[in-house]
Amino acid sequence: MLILAGDVESNPGPANTIDISDQSISIFHCNIRSLRNKLDYISNVIEEFDIIFFSETHLAPFITNEKIALPEFETPIRKDRNSDGGGVIMYYKSNIKIKRRLDLEHDSLEIMWFELKTKLHVILMNITYRSERFSPSNFWSLYDMMLKRALDETNHIICLGDLNKNFLLNLPNCISDILSINGLFNTINDATHFDSRTGSLSLLDPILITDSIQFIDSGIIPINRDISDHEDDIIGLSRMFADDTSIGHTAPDETTLQSMINIDLQNINSWANDWLVRFNPNKTNIMLFSNKN
Repeated sequence: MLILAGDVESNPGPANTIDISDQSISIFHCNIRSLRNKLDYISNVIEEFDIIFFSETHLAPFITNEKIALPEFETPIRKDRNSDGGGVIMYYKSNIKIKRRLDLEHDSLEIMWFELKTKLHVILMNITYRSERFSPSNFWSLYDMMLKRALDETNHIICLGDLNKNFLLNLPNCISDILSINGLFNTINDATHFDSRTGSLSLLDPILITDSIQFIDSGIIPINRDISDHEDDIIGLSRMFADDTSIGHTAPDETTLQSMINIDLQNINSWANDWLVRFNPNKTNIMLFSNKN
């Protein structure tokens, strides 16, 4: 018998016609290095995505939302510095249930937190731009504080943005400890930044998630250097994921039991492929009860 966690729908099977957008949420981020004069490029690449984040927007209050509107997206939510640098912004489609969480933010950081509601869970996510001029020790201390506050509510966390730290190299202990203690890992493996002065590549734009997040895929999209010296990075999420799933069987011997469980696992795998759900084998355990000594 298959026993699912209480927060899983009682009848989660796919409909006769499956709309991929009903099963997944696609998220896009780019350090755009000034948003206003790149709207044509943006409109051409973001149509298939549900939530769009940009860092280094270079916006100021006198630049109205009407001037930076994107077709098929709702009014953006933004945190500006000035027209010469910094700033972050988020666009989203009307079918996405998302709201800003000002209570999780810190005024001195260029960061916005959001609450995203999926079919089964609430996900807290942030978009961050860390200027190289901002003290690393102060930034990571405040970042750690915000993560802990978010984790008090849920263990479903996603962090995006330009952190101005090369994740291709070994991170300082203070940073790796913060990520480890808060249960975050990076899903981007390729360089996201090209330094035209030195020709060096670095990964400054990680997508950090907790292991409870069921992500379908992640990666980068190469970008024209006339647009930005940062690549786009993306992640796809399943709208449906469960915290705990278990299988239980009674059988006269271990061989029969193994066969029964393998059939169930094959069925679960087919269901997961249909619904774009991932299971975490590292968190899987088996327990055998027997009346034999």
